[in-house]
Amino acid sequence: NSASVGSQVSVSRSCSDTATLRQKDGQTLVTDNGQHLLDVHGLQIADAAQFERDLNQWPGTVTNGIFAQQRAHMALVASASANNGAGGVKRIVY
Repeated sequence: NSASVGSQVSVSRSCSDTATLRQKDGQTLVTDNGQHLLDVHGLQIADAAQFERDLNQWPGTVTNGIFAQQRAHMALVASASANNGAGGVKRIVY
C-alpha cells in the first residue's frame, strides 16, 4: 500500500504504521501554544527532503520532526569511553 503525498512523493505503508495523538497522564497532550502532537511510526519515506516540504504545506501543520531540510552537522552521544574512560559526552562531527 502507498499513498501519494504531493506531486512526486510516495509514502509506503505497512501493517506496522501507526499514527497516534501524543498522550500525557492519560489525556491528549496540548502544547503551550494549544497544538496537538501526532506521532507517526513505521513510514518508509523514499525522499525525506521532498516529504518534509510537502508535509509543511498540509493545512494545520505547524512543524514536523523530519529535519531533512536542515541536517545536523554534529551529534552529541553519551559514551562510557569519553574522557579517557571516565565517561561523558562524545562529539561526532560530520
